[in-house]
Amino acid sequence: MDPKDPKTFVGAPFSLMHTRYRVEVTRQVAGCGPNMTALMKAEVKVTESAPDPAQQFVLDTNGLAGWFKTSDVKLTYHPSGAVASLNATVEDHTAEVIANAAATVVKAISISAAAGGAPVGGALAEACNAKTVDALAQIKKLKPGVNAATAVVDALTTDIKNLLAKVAAASGNADEATKKLLSQRYDSLVLANEDLKDKSTALDKALKVVTYTETLVWPPNGNTWTQVFPLPDGVFKRWGNVDDDEKNRMQFAVTLALGGMGATGRADSPATPTAVQPDLGLPYRMPLAGRLDVCAGAACTASDVPLTRSDGAVLQLGPVYYFPCVSGSFTNVNCAFELTENGLVKSMGSSQKAAPAAGATAALKDLATQAATAQDTWSTRDTKRLQAKTAALKAEADFVTAAATLTDASQMAMLKTQADLMNAQRAQIEAEAALNAAMSKAGKL
Repeated sequence: MDPKDPKTFVGAPFSLMHTRYRVEVTRQVAGCGPNMTALMKAEVKVTESAPDPAQQFVLDTNGLAGWFKTSDVKLTYHPSGAVASLNATVEDHTAEVIANAAATVVKAISISAAAGGAPVGGALAEACNAKTVDALAQIKKLKPGVNAATAVVDALTTDIKNLLAKVAAASGNADEATKKLLSQRYDSLVLANEDLKDKSTALDKALKVVTYTETLVWPPNGNTWTQVFPLPDGVFKRWGNVDDDEKNRMQFAVTLALGGMGATGRADSPATPTAVQPDLGLPYRMPLAGRLDVCAGAACTASDVPLTRSDGAVLQLGPVYYFPCVSGSFTNVNCAFELTENGLVKSMGSSQKAAPAAGATAALKDLATQAATAQDTWSTRDTKRLQAKTAALKAEADFVTAAATLTDASQMAMLKTQADLMNAQRAQIEAEAALNAAMSKAGKL
């Protein structure tokens, strides 16, 4: 397709698919003083497929005199823009998702940015501005209150669950003492949960001042193998009195790098686009095993320990194949070619090919993916409970993982604070569920 030539846009649009990732990157100030210390974390949230803007074609359905000499040509598309089928009526599987083939490993590291300007009164300048210093002080002050309130809510929630179990065991015929105690615990939990909400909201607000989280959708096409993402200059200046030297800001950069695991089907260099010859047939990619590394800093080398890593099938690493449909003289051939939403071959001709890694999808989904899938069968309220519990468990796991590499007390305290906030939000949702259960039972007592 040539953007300057309208004739090349006549026909049915078709794109090769490429694998891309949604990576959540978090930078968080952990300490101030002559140096600003910060934490960096990354998590691969989604692995998906999308049409490759570097590989777009048009099938001329009016002049298929060669390999597509057929009696009838029909293309259908998935919502993502991927071709769903050619000359075939098939069951729609657009909801199918192929999860990552390996769990990601998350860790946190510390980095520093020296304060700008000359020493003040013989002392080194403060790297953080007043707003950042105040937010860190607020976080330290608010954290004990959140933890204490969480403990109260959890204890009352457990009491209500135990009392409801007692009522159920009595087939709803609870004695007056149990009813009275349930009513008291209910009122206490309502007040305690409101208190926890107020405290955790204040802590969350303070954390947001020193935290910057962004979601990177990468790569932009099938020919991009590595890219550096610096911390935006505005965020850097929002936190402190730092030098204008770009080297300081680049300490907060992350690098995404994609590579093959073993043999790769692409003979060209990453900088050279894949050469596709549509006259040979309908082009499609067969994925090969690949690895995404997310590293701290402006490079991602073999010696680096990545912030996170994701292994799985990657479309653009594999070779390009062609599906021909040729008919001889006085013959009429109908051809079938079908792709999944993820750009993988599902069927062609009369043969059926299972999508690579599709059979392992259920076993390889992480907790977050399972929580999202649970929406199909669980109520929204129960799904929220599972998601909150998953987030709390993951935050605690991040803390434990980082403990092996971090020794600075302020950095460890910041990570623990994040885990405590997730736990508080989990406690709130659990409490609301217990209150709802008690309320539904109240009318039957």
